[in-house]
Amino acid sequence: MDQGVAALVAGIVGMAGALGGAAAGGYAAVRGARIAAESTAAATRRQVQEQAAAEHAHWLTDLRREKYSTLVRTSGNFVVHIVPLITFGQRRDDPDSPLNDACGAYRDQLHEARFLADRALQAAIDDAMELVGNVEHEPYDSETERVAYRHRLVAQAIECGRAIEDAARAELGLPARERPSA
Repeated sequence: MDQGVAALVAGIVGMAGALGGAAAGGYAAVRGARIAAESTAAATRRQVQEQAAAEHAHWLTDLRREKYSTLVRTSGNFVVHIVPLITFGQRRDDPDSPLNDACGAYRDQLHEARFLADRALQAAIDDAMELVGNVEHEPYDSETERVAYRHRLVAQAIECGRAIEDAARAELGLPARERPSA
């Protein structure tokens, strides 16, 4: 029986070794699958985050283009509106005047765009905001001073509109506006 017991022990040891090897192989396979799944999940997370960031950047660029385009148009409209409406009596006597409405609409557009703008465009917007405040005031008593002031305001409004357009184009990476040749 010694040979039988030895063969049995050898069989059990062999079987234990085989089971141990199978268990180790199974563990390695499970661990490898887990590592692969974790790596795939991490890569998928990074890809989703990168895609979300790219989509957000694209959305923000589109929003800026739309808002800045509206602001440039509003700046031009503001100049057109203030030229015939820039009488001081109208501002002083009627807070619901078309001039005050034009100032309010322009101010609203400036505030909305400033939230999205870079520093250069914010500076141009700040200048336009100051202009709007000046349009709404009556600083002079003599008609000569009033007329000169009106002319300065219109010239400033034109310059503010140009500065806003130039800064918006630069921020969006668009080519500079073509200047008419003198």
